[in-house]
Amino acid sequence: SGDDKRMILEITFCVLLFILVVREMMELYGCMADLHSFRWGLYEYFLDWRNALDLANYGIHIYLITLWIDFAAWCSGVESKYHFFVYDDINAYGRWLKAGDGLVDALEMLDDLTTTTQKQSTYKELAAISSILVCVQLLKNLNFHPQFGLISRTLGYALMELFYWLIILLMVAVVYAFTGTLLFGQEAGEFSTIEESLNTCLATLLGATWPLDSLDSNVTSNIW
Repeated sequence: SGDDKRMILEITFCVLLFILVVREMMELYGCMADLHSFRWGLYEYFLDWRNALDLANYGIHIYLITLWIDFAAWCSGVESKYHFFVYDDINAYGRWLKAGDGLVDALEMLDDLTTTTQKQSTYKELAAISSILVCVQLLKNLNFHPQFGLISRTLGYALMELFYWLIILLMVAVVYAFTGTLLFGQEAGEFSTIEESLNTCLATLLGATWPLDSLDSNVTSNIW
């Protein structure tokens, strides 16, 4: 069944993660043994950004496992009902909104659902970050191949140029976001705050949106 397949994949993932962590610990121990120093061995190990990347991602994986176990345990303890008697007497002639005993249970269930959503959101965000780091690890591990490693080597050579280009891009985007909020903040929700304006500007660069669709066509908006 689907649950059995998922269990096999989860066990395989945990076993492989344990092997990778042990390998990293052996590599760290090797650095310490070669330099005969704990401090300098640790420094030599983390001096290579690839080691730091691997260890950080493995740490996120372990944390994700603990989050999922905590989430599953939390969900198993959450009790929900379809109906709550939040009013004391629905047939009363007066004080119709007098709270009943079920109001406390309803509010507690809402708090439980809020906590459940927050736990799930935290897990998804960390899983997304981990997935991006896995892609970086993949490019790093394919660096040895003359063809597959072409992308990673190219990015490595152009890293500083891309860094300065990113700074210029963010500076220009922030200026446009500020002016967008200043000019159109009271007109369109996409520019209501600096954060919303920055998201709109970056989405425009990606072709995902066009801000003039939500703005009145005039000289100011067209020049902007």
